[in-house]
Amino acid sequence: MFNPKEYSVSIPSTGSGLAGAGSIAVAAYFSASTSSGLGAFSGDLRIPIHNPEHVEGIFTLTDGSPATLPPLSCGPLGEVGASGTVTFGSFKGNHVTLASCIGPSSVDYWRVDLSIDYVGQGIGAVVVSGRPILAGSVMAANTVGAGSAGARSVNAAQVLALASDGTILAGGAFVGTTSDINPGNNNWTINRASIQPGCTLTTQGVTSSTGSFPNQRVTTSETPTGCPPANLSPQPVTVTFVVGSVTNPIYAGHGSGTVMAAIQNTR
Repeated sequence: MFNPKEYSVSIPSTGSGLAGAGSIAVAAYFSASTSSGLGAFSGDLRIPIHNPEHVEGIFTLTDGSPATLPPLSCGPLGEVGASGTVTFGSFKGNHVTLASCIGPSSVDYWRVDLSIDYVGQGIGAVVVSGRPILAGSVMAANTVGAGSAGARSVNAAQVLALASDGTILAGGAFVGTTSDINPGNNNWTINRASIQPGCTLTTQGVTSSTGSFPNQRVTTSETPTGCPPANLSPQPVTVTFVVGSVTNPIYAGHGSGTVMAAIQNTR
């Protein structure tokens, strides 16, 4: 039986499908108690003989206990998942399946259906809360920058969710355009978030111990074009994404993206 808990998932995934092969960062939260949630993805897909094409979107999760989940080799804590629909951006209207093992060595998975446009899998992170989610937001962004790791483009997806007991389910994932040569994939856990003047949301966290740039500080900021946002629909944002020290970064990128917030029904 699907446990009545709340989850957030962040997956730096590599995969392929009819839309092309490449790496996509995914971040989402979903509620087993209300069967609802929200997610975002950002990445680059390469169709043979074509240059990489950026894909980015927002999806809603409306089934917290889908009838069919991928057969992941999970440990004793089991597998969780949700499904829904892409509502904004690339693959709009397509079905989404999101699944993950619970545990420190989780094997995560996500899929966008429409004759299987894209199927991705990677090592990510799951955060669990036993209380209903009150509100949450997701962000997808593409940044271009430089640092000691060199100039590159990095895609990132981030999730922030607030449970009724004050628990924050927060994290993100990032992938680089050079990941097919030297995997530029990782995920991070957010441990601080605050709103600055001008509606800028800043977060601080640390990357996981695996993947590119392990155990490094991550600082993000996102500023919506309208302050405050007029509604809870997807809003364009400018984004700064820094790995390592702000003054001497491993990577510091600037770009744009999309953010969406939602208030959950906790009944």
